[in-house]
Amino acid sequence: MPKPPTAQRGRPARVAPAPALPEHKPWLRRFIPAPAAVSAVTTAERAPARRRQGAGGHERGPRSVVASSPVETAGAEASWSEDDPASRLPLGMSRRAALSTLLCVAGLGMSIYLTIVHYANYVAACVGGVSIISCQTVLHSAQSVIFGIPVPLLGLAFFVPMLALCSPWGWRSANRYVAPARLLGAITGIGMVCYLVYTELFVIGKICLDCTVVHIVTLLLFVVVVTGWDEATAPARLAAEA
Repeated sequence: MPKPPTAQRGRPARVAPAPALPEHKPWLRRFIPAPAAVSAVTTAERAPARRRQGAGGHERGPRSVVASSPVETAGAEASWSEDDPASRLPLGMSRRAALSTLLCVAGLGMSIYLTIVHYANYVAACVGGVSIISCQTVLHSAQSVIFGIPVPLLGLAFFVPMLALCSPWGWRSANRYVAPARLLGAITGIGMVCYLVYTELFVIGKICLDCTVVHIVTLLLFVVVVTGWDEATAPARLAAEA
């Protein structure tokens, strides 16, 4: 039986083309598997497998398919992600997921500190010399307790679940309830911030700088979550289409 043409023997593996993606949404690359290297198929490999008789009367099996090497597969994956900086973050973490996680950690740390100040009657670290600024007045006022729960404790109850929802695993979750829960939490947090700022300015008449840090963190977290709705719902959409 004639051998395959010389041009088809030893042909290097070819890489399957990557699926087309919208140029304005490069972050979708994290949710689509990287293309695998495809080995060249010769004419003898396409034909039905049959045993061939050798010159010495021995039977030889069909030609085996040459598998792609790990180096070729790694090269295909590298070319897939080299133009997407977000895919080089650990565990597929996007910039939005990293920023929201850091904001939740900062807010959680400040809430723990303010909770300790409230229950231990410590003097909060606050800038003095300005009449309108008084952390002690705000933290120990009647408005610092809502329905019998201290406001710093409410901050803990807010940032703990938000840290889980804003983690890299939360942003990549295909569960369709995660993104709405994250958005609802962000809206609840910014609503609480508006109420507390109004209370400080028009009821207590003093401003707590430590509380203001938490307010700013919550506002930034709200902006990150609201502007990332498309990215947040992409895993669930792709899972539904699969």
